[in-house]
Amino acid sequence: MLTQEWFKVALGMYLVAFGANLFAPMVLTYQIHAGLGELSTTFLFGVYAVGLIVALFIGGPASDARGRRAIIRPALLCTAAGSVILLAGYAGNLAALLIGRLTIGVAVGLAMSAGAAWMKELSPTVGIGARRSSLALTLGFATAPLFSGLMAQFLPGPTLAPYAAHLALALVIIPLTWNAPARPPQGGQRAWFPRSLLTARFLPVACYAPWVFGAASTSFAFLPGMVRQHTSAPIAVAGCIALLTMGTGAVVQRWALNWSAAFGMVAGAVGMGIGLIIVLNREHAWSIYLLPLSAIVLGVCYGTNMVIGLAQTQALAPPHELGAATGVFYTLTYLGFFAPFILSAAGPIVGYSTTFVVGIVAALLTMLFAAYSQRGNGA
Repeated sequence: MLTQEWFKVALGMYLVAFGANLFAPMVLTYQIHAGLGELSTTFLFGVYAVGLIVALFIGGPASDARGRRAIIRPALLCTAAGSVILLAGYAGNLAALLIGRLTIGVAVGLAMSAGAAWMKELSPTVGIGARRSSLALTLGFATAPLFSGLMAQFLPGPTLAPYAAHLALALVIIPLTWNAPARPPQGGQRAWFPRSLLTARFLPVACYAPWVFGAASTSFAFLPGMVRQHTSAPIAVAGCIALLTMGTGAVVQRWALNWSAAFGMVAGAVGMGIGLIIVLNREHAWSIYLLPLSAIVLGVCYGTNMVIGLAQTQALAPPHELGAATGVFYTLTYLGFFAPFILSAAGPIVGYSTTFVVGIVAALLTMLFAAYSQRGNGA
C-alpha cells in the first residue's frame, strides 16, 4: 500500500486526526490530575475548532491555487508543534493548552480541506475519494483516544505520555507523506468562497453537517464524565468510548453512500435519547453500561453524515472550487465540537435532561428536512 499515492496522503491525514483527538480522554485527565474544571476542559476540547475553521477557509482555496502538497506540509509541521506546546502545559497551564489546541486546530483545518481534495483527485470516483479521506480521518480520530486514554490512565506522566507518542508517530509518517506525488494546480480562476454551494441543494447538508462531530463529541467527551464516579478507570473508559464511537463511524462508511442523511439523523435522535436516559440516571451505577450503546448509535450518525455530506458537497463543486467547498463542509461539521461545552454550560442552568430533549427535537427536525430535501432533489 505504501506505493499507492492516495495511501501516503491518507497517512498524513491519519497523523493530523490522531493529534487532534488524542485530547478526548485528556478532558478527564486534566480534571483529575491538574485540577481543571469541566467547563475549562470542555472549552479546550472545542476551542481548537476556532483555529481549524480559520485554516479551513484559508487552506482549501489556497490548495486550489498552490497545490495540495503545499498545504499538507505545513499541516504536518503544525500537528507536531501543537503536541510540543501541549507538553509544556502538562501541569494544567491554560495558556499553553489553549495555544497548543489552536495550533492543532490549524493543522487539522489545513489537512482536512487540502487532503480530502487531494484524495478525490487520486481516486477514480467522488464517492471513493470521499470514503477514503473520511476513513483516514476517522481511524485517526478513533485510535488516538484509545491509546491516549490507556497511557494517561496506566502510565506515569498522564499529561505527557500521549503527546510524546504522537510525536514519535510523526517522525515515522511525515517523511512518507512529505513527498507524496501531487498534481500541479490547474490554471484559471480561484475561488476563496465556493459559489457552487450557494444553492438549495446544499442547504440540507449545511443543516445536518454540525451533527457529524456534535454527535461524536457528545458521545466521548461529555457522557463519560457524567458517570465517571462508577468506574475506577474513568480516563481509560473515555478512551474506549471514543474508539467505539469513531470506530463505528469508520465501519458504517462502507455502506453509508447507500443510505441517506435522514437515516443518519434518526441515529442522532436515538443516540440523544440514550444520552437522556444516562443523564437522568447518572447517580445509578447501571447507567455506565449504556455508554457503549450510545457510542455505537451516535457513531452511526457521525459516519453516515460525514461521508454522505462530503460526497454531496464535492459533487456540487467544479474543480477550481473543490478545496474551498470541502473546507466549507468541514467547517460546518466542526461547529459540532462545541456541543460538549454547550452541554456543560447550559446543563447546570436549565438541567442536563432539558439540553438532551432539545437535542432530540433538533435531530428529528433535521431528519425531516433532510428527508424532504432528498425526495425533492432526488439526491
